[in-house]
Amino acid sequence: MSFSKKVVALVTEEFESKRVKNENTRDNRLIEVYSKIPELRAIDKELSSTGVNILAAAIANKDYAVDKLTELKIRNQELQKNRARLLESHGYSESYTDLHYDCELCQDYGVVGGKLCS
Repeated sequence: MSFSKKVVALVTEEFESKRVKNENTRDNRLIEVYSKIPELRAIDKELSSTGVNILAAAIANKDYAVDKLTELKIRNQELQKNRARLLESHGYSESYTDLHYDCELCQDYGVVGGKLCS
């Protein structure tokens, strides 16, 4: 079944609107918790640098890389536990600042594996 360009554009626009709404909700929640729990911003900043640190370790010498990757993994797990503990101690769920989708299957893109989402 083929859809007209107009229908496809309308559906695409609707999904974009859902994604933007959900991203704004997540962003507002982050602003809220950062104002109430300043330590959380520092934890998130360190967590977001994990990828760069992994890349740096991977291009370093082999012996150093293995030790550094293990260290990074342990530190990342500690940060995630601390983050969850902080949120919960302030009355928030662990996933409060996560991006939530109207449709978890397609993550509000309308397409899964090249096919339209149901």
